[in-house]
Amino acid sequence: MLARLLDFENPKDLRHRVIAEDERLRDTFLRTAVARVLTGKKPWKVHYFHYIKHADRRRVLNIHCVPVKKSSEEIEGVVGVVEDVTETHKRDEQLQMLTTIGLALQSIIDLDDLLHLILTGITAGPALGFTRAMIFLADNSGQHLVGKMAVGPVNAKEAEEIWKTFEREHLSLEDFLEKYGKRRPVTPSRLDLIVREQTIPLGIQDSDFVRQILLKHTYRGLPNRLDHPSCKKVFRALQLEDFVAVPLIAKDRLKGVIVADNRFSTQTVASDLISLLELFASQAAQALEKADAYRRLELEKRKLEHAYEQLQATHDRLVHAERLATIGNMAAHVAHEIRNPLVTIGGFARSLNRQLHDHESARNITSVIVEEVIRLEKILANVLDFSKLPKPSLQLADLNQQAAEVCNLLRDEAREKRVEIRMNLAPGLPKMWIDTIQINQLLVNLVRNGIQAMKTGGLLEVRTLLWSKRFARITVRDTGSGIPHEIIEDVFKPFFTTKAYGTGLGLAICRQIVNDHGGEISVQSSPGEGTVFTIDLPLEKTSPAEKFETTFINDNSTPDSPLLIT
Repeated sequence: MLARLLDFENPKDLRHRVIAEDERLRDTFLRTAVARVLTGKKPWKVHYFHYIKHADRRRVLNIHCVPVKKSSEEIEGVVGVVEDVTETHKRDEQLQMLTTIGLALQSIIDLDDLLHLILTGITAGPALGFTRAMIFLADNSGQHLVGKMAVGPVNAKEAEEIWKTFEREHLSLEDFLEKYGKRRPVTPSRLDLIVREQTIPLGIQDSDFVRQILLKHTYRGLPNRLDHPSCKKVFRALQLEDFVAVPLIAKDRLKGVIVADNRFSTQTVASDLISLLELFASQAAQALEKADAYRRLELEKRKLEHAYEQLQATHDRLVHAERLATIGNMAAHVAHEIRNPLVTIGGFARSLNRQLHDHESARNITSVIVEEVIRLEKILANVLDFSKLPKPSLQLADLNQQAAEVCNLLRDEAREKRVEIRMNLAPGLPKMWIDTIQINQLLVNLVRNGIQAMKTGGLLEVRTLLWSKRFARITVRDTGSGIPHEIIEDVFKPFFTTKAYGTGLGLAICRQIVNDHGGEISVQSSPGEGTVFTIDLPLEKTSPAEKFETTFINDNSTPDSPLLIT
């Protein structure tokens, strides 16, 4: 073994050679070992000594040398043992590398981040060191492998630039993974974009690639190897000639495939490197399974949170309805008790007012009484309307038409207050089940409130849109004085008002109408900037307890992605 390390054909050729003088031995580990023993006069031992005789012959050695002494303690020679532990050291490094990458994989949950880290580990110089790596994942049907992500160059020039960068940095594996593995590029690489366009059908019968992958075996791709046209098309698009494809298996189920090669490099895809990739693929598959389980758990968590929110909303609506019923009954009773004496007072005041032709001062007093009685009668009418608000009589109607009628009805009133009413109605909005009279009352209240909030004029916008597959949305936005934050939670409460001559029932009635339609109303406001009232109404018949129910499961749209009709 020693002769082979030192480039001697026959071990006998080493005999009787003077290490310090022989040109072939002068610059070797032998001279180093002998010099250390002679100068230190004690044994010299070193583990994992890296010996490089040629660029393609790197060996790792364990060296142990001891002095040979005469009886007078004088050193007369050196004896030693040289052990080639290259393969053992290589396996230790590989296991350490897999451990390092495995720990990094365990800290990632997001699928795209995890895929990028896996591919970085495959292509990292301090790790597996492939030139390029790609991942295909099985789709939900299990019938296709879909390209998801890739790392690596698309041509020789790009490869050379990447290698020069890595050579300058000379990073450890931990630092390499931290810098390149845990930080996805802002923009996808050209190879990444190409991979994302590729799909391999798993149902084809006469494909050796598909057959090996479905059998959960590694596939060795070689130049000019025949395969199904669907597979060859993908191989050509990705410039795959000499490559390896390793299946990702978790819980005995195919999750995807890792494809790697050394294109643009002189290194071949060696068998020991394939074995290492297979070990790594097992780790990667388990990490993907963990990420998938976390995603499913997160989905269930969101479903439970959504169900809890709906339960809480139903509870709040029931409490609110019970309070409204109590207030309504009390208000109706009080209104009826007040109405009779108020009618009597009003009648006598009007009679007295007609008789006082010649008593101007007294007539002025009775006029005030009459006006206040009229105001009280309107208040009582509002209270009775609130207490006896009927359940909606639903019919198929056009929400856009209702909004347009209200805007046209109040346009003159708005013009007097120097307010511009602007309509932005979604074309093609489907007809929906609503009570047209109540929706008209709802919109009149909101639009009139918006007009009254703009003391010096402004803009009022009424907008409709299809908010999701199950709900239409209408917003009423003004540029008025806004609602202070400390009272915005109170605006829908019965009898709450900031107006000098208001009953505080307008918005309470609006909320009741929306709730009875199975919808929801909300308000956003910033003092000095304006107010937005948002109403979501179901397209189909629904009860208040069903509103927004199961949208998380049955409706793919989200509150942040309205479904606009064009």
